[in-house]
Amino acid sequence: MGKLRDQLRAFLQNSFKPLTAEEALKVWDKATPNEQREVRPMLAAKMNDLGKLPADKRMELRAHPSSPQSRSTDFAAGRQFNVFA
Repeated sequence: MGKLRDQLRAFLQNSFKPLTAEEALKVWDKATPNEQREVRPMLAAKMNDLGKLPADKRMELRAHPSSPQSRSTDFAAGRQFNVFA
């Protein structure tokens, strides 16, 4: 069972990796809590790399309820922080 779980985890992470931040947030909304734990660091990295997008699109993605920037929780580590400080 552990080997199958590892294969599924690798599949999820490999499938998540090429997604845009916008696509990743859509997947995140449909993911189970366990799946979210698996891809949380990748989503945080995608959201931290929004500088390439137009300002209006960045604000839209950061305002998304699943966005790390829309809450005061550090997605990657689960620590509290203020992103606007």
